[in-house]
Amino acid sequence: MTTTSLPEQVWLPRSISEPTDAHRLLGAELEPCGHAMILHAQGRIDGYTSARWQHILDSALIATSADGGGYLIVDTTDIDFLSLRAILAIIEHCEQGCRRRIAISVVDPRPRSIIARILTLTGLTSWLPVFADQFDALVAASATNPRP
Repeated sequence: MTTTSLPEQVWLPRSISEPTDAHRLLGAELEPCGHAMILHAQGRIDGYTSARWQHILDSALIATSADGGGYLIVDTTDIDFLSLRAILAIIEHCEQGCRRRIAISVVDPRPRSIIARILTLTGLTSWLPVFADQFDALVAASATNPRP
């Protein structure tokens, strides 16, 4: 596997398709961590910031695939509000990730996580696992191999 020349953390800039102040409401940093990338999102993900959320997820997949595939961990610890559409966007990016040989998981430390409950109800927990902390997500990522 080749290593990307990313700095320790990468700030994901604003896309031209999103509202001009959406970056103030929703921020994100991408942190390389071994064979995984951790996407740290902060703020609100709602209808107003949905274009920014799509751009953030797209950028994270591109950065992860630049290293030949691997793991993308979406950390929602610092998200104040997460719409159902935002969860669906993560699920949609799982499909894209599979095509790029990228396994995606979510970190949500909140008890009775809404993300985990939705994925359980829809039967998608084996496809998009939710972990209570980054350590568990990284351990699971190192135990699986999304590459052929």
